[in-house]
Amino acid sequence: MPSPSPTPTPVSSPSKAKTPRKKKVDPELERRMTMANSLFAELNRTVFGDRITGVEIKWNPRFLTTAGRAKWKKSREGVHSSILELSPKVIDSDERLRNTVGHEMCHLASWMIDCDPAEQHGQLWNAWTKKVMRARPDIKITARHEYEISYKFRWKCTQCDNTYVPPVLS
Repeated sequence: MPSPSPTPTPVSSPSKAKTPRKKKVDPELERRMTMANSLFAELNRTVFGDRITGVEIKWNPRFLTTAGRAKWKKSREGVHSSILELSPKVIDSDERLRNTVGHEMCHLASWMIDCDPAEQHGQLWNAWTKKVMRARPDIKITARHEYEISYKFRWKCTQCDNTYVPPVLS
């Protein structure tokens, strides 16, 4: 009985290693990143006496209606770590960037300098906002923003002329 002929098995040729592609950063977003970092450094020096340390500034594309958020924690050893998150979708102008960075830095100052982690928009925070606005009259800090959010899509009812935007899921 003849032996079965072996069936050829495909041999894969060695492929080139794939190099990860870097995402192209929007030039406008890159400009805003630079502006946020330099504004942070300026306000920290002129208003907060370089006492806001160890802060990482990040852009969070998941923020759809929130302009920014500051997070802070202190380790048992007394080391501060904090993140200042900014929304690339909400912060679409230099004015919004200045106001949001100033707002969030006042939170960090209340927590890190005044040592009051429960402070939100109270007296300590308000005192810092006044100092920032005195140092930089072009910055207007309020407890909540009233920014008109620009959405990719809007629907207009043909019967009543109301405009609708997609719901934000939180």
